[in-house]
Amino acid sequence: MNGINLHFPTCVYYAYEIISMIEHQDVLDKCDEIKEDILTDALDLGWNCDVKTSAYMSNLAEDSAFDILINSIKNHVSLFCGEMNVVVNEINTVSAWINSSVKGQYQETHTHANSSISAIYYLKAPENSGDTVIKMPYHKHNMLPIKEQNELTFQTINYKPEVGKLLLFESHVPHLVRPNKSDGERMTLAANFTIV
Repeated sequence: MNGINLHFPTCVYYAYEIISMIEHQDVLDKCDEIKEDILTDALDLGWNCDVKTSAYMSNLAEDSAFDILINSIKNHVSLFCGEMNVVVNEINTVSAWINSSVKGQYQETHTHANSSISAIYYLKAPENSGDTVIKMPYHKHNMLPIKEQNELTFQTINYKPEVGKLLLFESHVPHLVRPNKSDGERMTLAANFTIV
């Protein structure tokens, strides 16, 4: 008997409509209200990209206006951990922040240190505003002459931004955001969690 076993998977969890559209709009209104005060150009923070971020300026996990969204994300972190058979005694929110990009802006490849699970929630997602790209977390030197990538050979996967969509992945997994080619603003709330 012949077969193929899939080992060492990189898991990405996704969900839609994790809060109501009214709650989504409340979060979005809050982000629009505070973004001028908390967003910083990533170039000024030592990055190579020029996306705007509040990652180093404000921890939105400490703002009660984001409680409904962050608590919903935590519920999905619990579901994700359950699928992976992770023992969960407690899920702690390390940090939450917003990222904003306009035409031409992107986010370079990075990982999230000092956390277990990372989240991306799409607040604004115009068409062609930049896919999130999840990369294989280990180096695979593939010298095979692949005619077309499939689930056995691909080393990156693209996720199209969609309003109200949530992505969860282990924090050590490299990821990036392709350039925003739209005329609108792309905005996400990102968060990090530890599992104890």
